[in-house]
Amino acid sequence: MTEEPPPAGAPAPEDTAMIDEPEAPHAHHKSGIAWLDLSLAIAVLVLSAASLLTAQHTGHTMEKLVEENSRLVRANATPILQFLTGNVEDGARAITLSVANVGTGTARVIWFEVTKDGVVQNDPNDLIDYTPRAEEQDYLPTRPVGGTYFPAGETRQFMLWRYPTGPASRAKWNAFDSARERIKVTACFCSVLGECWTSHLAADMPQPVAVCPPRGRVNFRESPSALSR
Repeated sequence: MTEEPPPAGAPAPEDTAMIDEPEAPHAHHKSGIAWLDLSLAIAVLVLSAASLLTAQHTGHTMEKLVEENSRLVRANATPILQFLTGNVEDGARAITLSVANVGTGTARVIWFEVTKDGVVQNDPNDLIDYTPRAEEQDYLPTRPVGGTYFPAGETRQFMLWRYPTGPASRAKWNAFDSARERIKVTACFCSVLGECWTSHLAADMPQPVAVCPPRGRVNFRESPSALSR
């Protein structure tokens, strides 16, 4: 019997693609011992659960480490300002008003206000209610605090009044010495990390604030007349 040629365009028999049948899924081999198979299944479940718990514990541990590292960085960069005052300097009578950075980080002092009896004072002459007399060689060395960087460990005198020579000046000095406890300071300062606080620079806890706007604040400053001799 003569074979008929394939129709035009049909693939030759040898060109026909061979498709393998998909393999049937392999069934898990069992030992045939019921209690052993059950024990193995339970062991697999326990191992999976233990792995999951271990992963969760590791994740929590890493979160705590990151948080502790963040706290450590903040602690090492946190400034704490403290107001100090005294009436002796280098063994001699002198009224001093100072600020110390007892924290661990540099402070950027945005504004620094000084009040006496609740009234904001602009400069040393206003604070002592007296203009030193040039003929008596009274003078008030001052150093700014507001608008400056304040390194950790630094103590900065922002006012020094040595015991004067004239009787009238001494009376004012003694009056101011008695009134030092009525002097209060308030400052707003930030760390190098951008965290900011306001504080009375006493035993109060600094209060966190978002920013330190200087508007409406009077920085205690140097007074030209206070530097006269």
